[in-house]
Amino acid sequence: MSDGDARACASPSSVHGSDESRNAGGIRSAQRGSLFIYAAVRSAGACQTARFSVLSCAGPPAPARVRATFCEAPFARLLERSPITETMTETMTEATSAAAIPQPAPGLVRPLAVALALIALAVMVAAIVIGNQWFLTYVHVMSGVLWTGIDLFMGFIIGPVLRMTALPVRRAVMLNLIPRTVFLMPSLSIITSTSGWFLASQIGYLDLGYPEFWWVIAALAIVTVLGVQGLFYLLPTNIRLYYIYQRPDADPAEIVRVMGSYIRVVAIQGAMQVAIIVVMAKFGSGL
Repeated sequence: MSDGDARACASPSSVHGSDESRNAGGIRSAQRGSLFIYAAVRSAGACQTARFSVLSCAGPPAPARVRATFCEAPFARLLERSPITETMTETMTEATSAAAIPQPAPGLVRPLAVALALIALAVMVAAIVIGNQWFLTYVHVMSGVLWTGIDLFMGFIIGPVLRMTALPVRRAVMLNLIPRTVFLMPSLSIITSTSGWFLASQIGYLDLGYPEFWWVIAALAIVTVLGVQGLFYLLPTNIRLYYIYQRPDADPAEIVRVMGSYIRVVAIQGAMQVAIIVVMAKFGSGL
């Protein structure tokens, strides 16, 4: 804060020559209402106290007009008693403090995610062993819906959004997103494919003749591509990205290169999921 600003805060008369002019200026400011309250908060330091109000003269310098408006009576007293002012400034202070404090990145392996993946695999094994067609169909359809839905959302929503975000935002998103998907997506792909194979065997699709069997081949081909991409490219790339984003000296060019290919493969996964829905619709309507 400059000496002139300090004098302006210490002595209101240095801005307005008399009490009458200060009061008149305060009344005119009060008539402007909440817009000036917002301006005072946005001035970020024109008038802040330990109570997070906007009424002292601490903080970085602000334009003389703003300081005169908000640091002088009677408008200053009006603001000091206003719960709106206190709520707004408290919210801004908390947000600024939270942004300034570095948040620790979550761990890659989360016990809850591992436990849920193991439970889902156990349910699939139980459905296969029991041999109940309804149970096995439920496991296959439920895991397939989740796998397809998440792939489509990631490929056509999250991916394009991440490509347009700034690096710090992308880093924060990926450090929280990867631990949630690193076990989820492989588990869903394994459960969907395995339960689908056993279900097709139970129903008799594997014994069909041509040309109906071409639909079975199409389903197997699409699922194979999805599984290979997921297990042998997306999973290792997820782990690689996680540790790249963990490094404070991460190379932005490397991040852009890896993320570019990663997002393209995710988009391919989404397109393949649309194709498998077409095939499943044919199975559902009858071959």
